[in-house]
Amino acid sequence: MTGDPSARLAAQFFWDRVVQHHSYVTGGHCDGEHFGQPDQLNDRLSPNTTETCNVNNMLKLTEHIFGWSARADAADFYERALLNHIRSSQHPDGRVIYNLSLKPGDHKDYQTKFDAFTCCVGTGMENHVKYGEGIYFHNTDNLWVNLFIASELDWKARGVTLRQETQWPEGDSSTIAVATARPQEFTLNLRHPFWADQLTVKVNGQMVSDTTSPSSYCEIKRTWQNGDKVEIRFPMALRTEAMPDNPNRIAVFYGPTLLAAELGPENDPAADQAGFVPVLLTEGKRASDWVKPVSLATQHFKTTGVGNPDSAPRAPLVHGKMPVLTCAVCSHSQTSPIGDICIAPLLATIVANCHPWVRSDWTELELPA
Repeated sequence: MTGDPSARLAAQFFWDRVVQHHSYVTGGHCDGEHFGQPDQLNDRLSPNTTETCNVNNMLKLTEHIFGWSARADAADFYERALLNHIRSSQHPDGRVIYNLSLKPGDHKDYQTKFDAFTCCVGTGMENHVKYGEGIYFHNTDNLWVNLFIASELDWKARGVTLRQETQWPEGDSSTIAVATARPQEFTLNLRHPFWADQLTVKVNGQMVSDTTSPSSYCEIKRTWQNGDKVEIRFPMALRTEAMPDNPNRIAVFYGPTLLAAELGPENDPAADQAGFVPVLLTEGKRASDWVKPVSLATQHFKTTGVGNPDSAPRAPLVHGKMPVLTCAVCSHSQTSPIGDICIAPLLATIVANCHPWVRSDWTELELPA
């Protein structure tokens, strides 16, 4: 904002430290509103992890980071935090959370409707009208598509309209239709997400790219015509991510989406009993060997043959489900104490029965020419 290079350097350093050394798998950070030692997160799992205001501000900072450098890893982080923290932070009745608890077996604690107005209620109101931000960036001759969110973009300076249609994050493809009053040349940069092994891109039915690497961009420089259609496919798969300081404490994802176990009602009297949160003894197997789909359309899965002491299937939270979260995962084969369990707490509700990805105008930032 001031043009001071030292301020920019400080902002970049802060972003790197938070994202690379203090963030959980949700994209959130902090425990009890405090940082701990870098890369030491295993023992910092409580009901007071990952304040929502922090994530709100990190997304704002990430827009600046990307605006300065067009870094794919900045867009990757933005997607992670938007999808797995922000989207999961609102109840269908409008209430929002202050902290997203990452404590195994815990649940979401929503703020009350009329007699609480914390900072996270304020940013909670803001968060869910901002899904249009961060999808597209541009400079004079380049357009970046960072998020696969159904949206419509009016590039006024160019007289170009893009309409993106997709079922992401449930679906693994997106289509972009180009409308332009006259043929014109510019470069369309499509993000290859870090979680996708392959990105395939076709223009008007012709393959133009299938060799880019995760966390990079597919760059398509051409003279675009009215009616051009871009088809993008980013296959999803089950995968895991481990704590930086404990490889045996892992979270399970399907593509970009963090999965959570549905353990029962919030006030279940069994919740305080040993074994309520199971340890999953996976013997080092791939997630696809012990997590099986119930419905890929809703990203609903179950575990098979790994639960200890309870081997019954556990299903992750899906859209419309209520607040109970988390599951425990260990990747070793020996019996573990109940306390040595991991978290996979997410995916809950957005706005009741309403797809939030609607119409988008530009982010306020423009990349330098």
